[in-house]
Amino acid sequence: MSEEFEVTLKVCAQDPDDLFSRVFAMRSLGPFDLAPGGTSEICDEYFDTDARDLMKKGFALRLRTEGSRTLLCLKGRERINERGVIDRLEIEGPFSKETMGRVIAEAEMPSWEYGPFHPEDPGATLREIGLQTIQSRAMTRKRLSVLPASGPQYRPVGEIDLDKIGYRIAGLVFVHYEIEIEAASKNRRETILDLANLMREAFPGSLRRWDHNKLITGLALEDLVRLNRIRPSSGNKEVISEEIYGKIEDWIGKHRAVSEKPDDTQG
Repeated sequence: MSEEFEVTLKVCAQDPDDLFSRVFAMRSLGPFDLAPGGTSEICDEYFDTDARDLMKKGFALRLRTEGSRTLLCLKGRERINERGVIDRLEIEGPFSKETMGRVIAEAEMPSWEYGPFHPEDPGATLREIGLQTIQSRAMTRKRLSVLPASGPQYRPVGEIDLDKIGYRIAGLVFVHYEIEIEAASKNRRETILDLANLMREAFPGSLRRWDHNKLITGLALEDLVRLNRIRPSSGNKEVISEEIYGKIEDWIGKHRAVSEKPDDTQG
């Protein structure tokens, strides 16, 4: 089990792809060196029960396919401080019985232990224990390692991920651009705040704090489209606008307020 610490910035630039190209070409940011880590095409699929038992417990279960690798990941207990640092539990590893066991124990879902295990078909394994897909999305990720420009330990203090996410909803693709800045360890939490501030200074007005994870962003989008509160422009692809981001934030705020009300059924 581990914790991850990150800050997320949404991209509000007129040309997000150009901004990503410029960031990816950078080799320094303030007192830090930046080293390119390559580009990956990633497919993420999230699972839950029909009753959303995992979500009610504050967990999210994800299968991630990146090249020939498939990873199983459980995230949860997410907290966001007033400065925008997101702190959450993370269990992640290759899809295997060992990783499944860790996920089952943490999520406290013992009934899952008795389902069949298909190492060649992770999705089928999860569906046969009563889970269903609640979100699928495609993402292009460009990675930059963050290194101290000097010092005795020249090892990464964090990673900057340039994520271009496509949510396919009702035959359309909504494109969300964000920069995820993740600390290499717990004692580097302050570093990611410095990096976020330096990034905003480098691209004034084009990067803004975004406290919402990719799963809830997509769930909000899907519901807003279903309710006809988002009417896409012509074409089959839409870059998320500031107007749409505002509606997503309103949706998340309302649903979070409802979920935090005392449960009257508990007496």
